[in-house]
Amino acid sequence: MTVSSGRAPRSAVTRTAARLRRLPLLVWVGALVIVLVGLTAALGGFAPAPDRGRPVEVGEEILLHRWRVHIDGAQLLDDTYENQARDPRIRLTVRLEFVGQESECCLNDGMLEVRYAGRTADHPNVAYIEPRRTGGFDPDVPTTQHFDFYLKTEDPLATPPDSVEVVVRDERPNRSPLWKSWVVSHAVASVQVPCPDERRRR
Repeated sequence: MTVSSGRAPRSAVTRTAARLRRLPLLVWVGALVIVLVGLTAALGGFAPAPDRGRPVEVGEEILLHRWRVHIDGAQLLDDTYENQARDPRIRLTVRLEFVGQESECCLNDGMLEVRYAGRTADHPNVAYIEPRRTGGFDPDVPTTQHFDFYLKTEDPLATPPDSVEVVVRDERPNRSPLWKSWVVSHAVASVQVPCPDERRRR
C-alpha cells in the first residue's frame, strides 16, 4: 500500500516558470528589446518621415539653427525674346535674417527646394537682394532675397501650376576636424505658395 507524501506533483506550468527564472538577465533584456522593436514597427515608428517638414503659411517665420526664414511669394517668369529658347524660372521671394555668431556669405545651397507638378527645382541663383549689398549677412540684419529656380528647358509647362510647394531645410555642424562648416540636413517646413504666371516674352 502506497502512502501519499501530502504534496501535489508540480504542474508543467510551475516547472516552466522555474526554468524561466533561471535564465540569464541578458536573455530577458534581449527578449524585451525584440518585443519593443516589433511594437514600434507595427505602429509605424520606423516608417520614413515625410520629406517636407511641418506645413506653415506664406509669410510665417521658420526658425532654423542659424536663420529666420519667411517665404513671402513666388511667380513664374520668362523674359526671353521670341526667337530664343524658352528660359522659364520660378522666382521665390524670401525674407532672411542670419542669427548665427559670425557673418555668413549666403544661404547654404540646398536649403530651399521648389516642388511643382511632380517635379523639383533646386540650386537657385540669387536674382537680387533688398537692400542691395555685395558683402555677406551680418547677424540680426534682415534682408529680402529673390531666388530664381530655373526649370528644365524641355519642360513646356503648358499648364503652369497654380501654386508651388517650397521645402525649407535646416543645417547641422560638420564634425570634420579639418575645418568648421555647416551642411544641409533635414526638412523643417513646407509652404504652399501661390505662383501666378507672369511670363512676358519679348
